[in-house]
Amino acid sequence: MGTFLVVGFHPETDKVLVLESNAAFWLDGVGYRGLGNLRDVGLQPLADWWTRSEVWTWRRIYSTYPFRRQGWLKVKDRTLSSL
Repeated sequence: MGTFLVVGFHPETDKVLVLESNAAFWLDGVGYRGLGNLRDVGLQPLADWWTRSEVWTWRRIYSTYPFRRQGWLKVKDRTLSSL
């Protein structure tokens, strides 16, 4: 298991915008899970990322990584998530 950051959460769909570097999710550098590498999609993800079927829900992350360790950050500027 790797390290990733949840940079956005859309409560209505339960979707999470995950920033990581993980070859298991077709990334060969830093990128968004299900959306692609930053060099291809840009720092700002698609405006409606929560509508994409490739983007995981929190429930899926929670069940896939039951032994995960979490750290919470208080973020005031959420421009990366488009929310």
